Amino acid sequence: QELVRLITPRPAYDDMLRQLTNNLIATSMNPTMGSPPDMNERILKAMTEAMPYEDMMVWTAEVYAKRFTAAELKDLTKFYRTPLGAKVAKSLPEIMGEVGRKTGEILAKRLPAALDRAGLGAPKP
Repeated sequence: QELVRLITPRPAYDDMLRQLTNNLIATSMNPTMGSPPDMNERILKAMTEAMPYEDMMVWTAEVYAKRFTAAELKDLTKFYRTPLGAKVAKSLPEIMGEVGRKTGEILAKRLPAALDRAGLGAPKP
């Protein structure tokens, strides 16, 4: 629990949910449809309700416990208590968001041709 709270402190969780909310809105909402002016806040509230911080900490701890020994978890906790570890933990949401955006951009450009080469593209007229 201590490790996952160091890696994902409450502000990082809040930022992650905001990013997820923005991505959800950007990818699934039709811009021509009307939407309430407080839609972002309402979706964020629903996301927070569906995935509470405390639940996420339990799930994350379970995942780490499956992959690391007790000694490794202690070492990771020690690292994340250092200034560099704190910087890594603080930067991870931004890094993952940037990697996700870049991946999306690249896939949007490259995937159609790759699907065509795999015989999975749109039928030719």
